[in-house]
Amino acid sequence: MDIHLKREFSLSLDKKSRNINFDITMIKFLIKYSIFGLLVLNQFHSIAYTVPKWENINFVGDDDLGHLLDIYISSQGAGPFPIVISIAGSVWTDNNKFWAYKYGGQGEELAENGFAVVSMNHRSSYCSNFPAQIHDVKAAVRFIRGNAERFNLNERFIGIMGYSSGGHLAALMGTSGGLDKVVEGDKEISIEGQLGRVLDESSHVHAVVDWYGPTDFMTSCTDKWNGDETNRMRFLGGSLDKIKT
Repeated sequence: MDIHLKREFSLSLDKKSRNINFDITMIKFLIKYSIFGLLVLNQFHSIAYTVPKWENINFVGDDDLGHLLDIYISSQGAGPFPIVISIAGSVWTDNNKFWAYKYGGQGEELAENGFAVVSMNHRSSYCSNFPAQIHDVKAAVRFIRGNAERFNLNERFIGIMGYSSGGHLAALMGTSGGLDKVVEGDKEISIEGQLGRVLDESSHVHAVVDWYGPTDFMTSCTDKWNGDETNRMRFLGGSLDKIKT
């Protein structure tokens, strides 16, 4: 091979090498910014399901922090959307409606699948004993049902879920549906209550999910129970012996 052919061959190889390097650089560039773009889109997607459509709505009509709720609306479809109400766990002492929505990612997953999620507070047992908390939940359900059209909600399905103490309240919503009062011995306890401005709607729910909520207070409020009985007694307003008398 003469010098001229060798030079052309070398130039051809050099050009191909530069083309290959350019192609690899472009591929790296596209991969890098495609990943960046996906991350940005995912972030916007997460934000869309983290920011409530309506926030700090008072479902009773007072100034109590325990009577606030947020409503997260699904971006899937035009609505009206079936409803799931969520209650955080706090041994009935705290108000954290944001955590009621975020815990375990379940609120976001529901919103992604066509549900409206209502995350709610209730009054703390430090300030109010039972049945104040179940009165709050029932008032929230009545409020949502009575304002379904306003918030683009489908009142034909209202589910409720809760975690720990919130699970207890969710379970009680299921077992007390249609009950106004409960009589125990010579005591009469109002379960429905007369809280809020929406009193002509039902507090009935169509589905309940209790995530590890306590159900047997006869065990968990005694010395035989291996756990913290103080919060449960605070919630009930005293020891079992005191409450019975």
